[in-house]
Amino acid sequence: MRTFICTTVGCIAVFCLFVLTPSLVLLPQGIALPAKSSVPAPLSSEVITIYTDMPDHETQRLGRISVEQGFWIDDDTTKQLVLQKVKQLAAGIGANGVVIQTFIAGQSEGIGRIFSFIGTAILVT
Repeated sequence: MRTFICTTVGCIAVFCLFVLTPSLVLLPQGIALPAKSSVPAPLSSEVITIYTDMPDHETQRLGRISVEQGFWIDDDTTKQLVLQKVKQLAAGIGANGVVIQTFIAGQSEGIGRIFSFIGTAILVT
């Protein structure tokens, strides 16, 4: 009887640990490195356009954007989180566009897979 009670209490304790442990949320992390010490006024992230090639219009390079996002499942939602972070960082240095240089999914040490984004923040005039 004592073994049964100890086993039951142990199972309940393990179950409670699984239920009460918060899930791991992997959010995109990044940095914007301005090309100059003075940057234009920040813009809204909704006006940022993502380009695969440099646009034909006159542009001014404002800096580099680098964002990484760990993920378990490669889906469109994860990619959109990365692009939203890119837009926030670009808007913070006054850019209205970002040219993609690298946007790949690869292996990472310790957390599974990771999206890496590197791009150039530009101001299209």
